[in-house]
Amino acid sequence: MEPPVFDSRNIGYCSRRCPLKAGERLELRILLGDWENCAAAYLVVWEDGGGEQYLPMKPDGREGDARTWWKAEFAPPRAGLYWYRFEFDGNWQRHLVTRAAYGRGSISTEGEPFQLTVYEPDFDTPDWVSGGLIYQIFPDRFFASGTAKENVPPDRYLCGDWNAVPAFRQDGQARRLGNDYYGGDLRGIMEKLGYLAGLGVTILYLNPIFEAHSNHRYNTADYFKIDPLLGTLEDFRALCSAARARGIRVILDGVFSHTGADSVYFNQSGR
Repeated sequence: MEPPVFDSRNIGYCSRRCPLKAGERLELRILLGDWENCAAAYLVVWEDGGGEQYLPMKPDGREGDARTWWKAEFAPPRAGLYWYRFEFDGNWQRHLVTRAAYGRGSISTEGEPFQLTVYEPDFDTPDWVSGGLIYQIFPDRFFASGTAKENVPPDRYLCGDWNAVPAFRQDGQARRLGNDYYGGDLRGIMEKLGYLAGLGVTILYLNPIFEAHSNHRYNTADYFKIDPLLGTLEDFRALCSAARARGIRVILDGVFSHTGADSVYFNQSGR
């Protein structure tokens, strides 16, 4: 198998696993075949919204009989979002090395850059995260307590059979509505805390629980309400308290970067 020109997940190409601390030095290398006839190579890096900076790369040894490593170093001066790609002159034109699948690079004339997240030097994670065992839950499909649900919008389809295949329904358009629900709820999760603790779980990561008009709940309708099929704010508080009593923390998938059109923010459906 031919080695990639760049692999952002391999320390042979990228000296540190990202994200990166501000001021921390990062060494980046690309591997070019002799047939590329590389005369000069550059690491092109820029802070989000800022101008590009061209950093010359230097030859850094050989790989076998037909490939040369090229290396550059970069130390982001402050926290923020950065982007980078590589460029090299060879075979009578300028070539780019841009992002391909699985964090690898490909030689092209255009393409997307690699992303580099940089955090503040004094940032630290909570002690309870280190070494913790995280269990992710898709609330609608984890466990149903059987508790009667209130204030459920009438356009939701409640599946009566937990093991049934999700229905594919259309409203005259070629799209999946995502309005079929199986009834998993917060009380159901609370009933299974003993089971989860027995697995050694120390952190529960819940997919969105805010009110939303689809079963995955990523198209949030109201960030100030628990979805009525999952329960109430009191149910959520009870879950957190019961989990904490067993040494389990709860993390929410906030998805605060986006919301649904059918929401209090846009009200497309006039709810």
